[in-house]
Amino acid sequence: MKRILYVEDARSQREILKQMLELYGKYEVIIANHGQDGLEKAREIHPDIILMDLRMPIMDGLQAIQELKKDPAVSNIPVVVISAWANKKNREEAIEAGAIKFIEKPTNYNQLLATIKDITEGS
Repeated sequence: MKRILYVEDARSQREILKQMLELYGKYEVIIANHGQDGLEKAREIHPDIILMDLRMPIMDGLQAIQELKKDPAVSNIPVVVISAWANKKNREEAIEAGAIKFIEKPTNYNQLLATIKDITEGS
């Protein structure tokens, strides 16, 4: 079973996505409430993939991605940004920080599931 770390401050978003992915049956979803929490959990559990929101309290998603990519112990974990803040600047900054994909909210779950499957299981 693949482990997904989902870093998201909005409870409803976390619960919907966690249920959807776990119902698929191939993923265990671990939740983090903000970037700092996500960074700590990534170092602790070494997930197969990280799904990262951008706008969060304490530490935003861009800062968290930058910190992840500086740490050799977790720098190889693929990060997919999921954000409603999908303007060109935010997309470019996320990719420059080290995210491999940017998915816009509201989330197209078929697209997200295909992206996760491609990343964790290969095409």
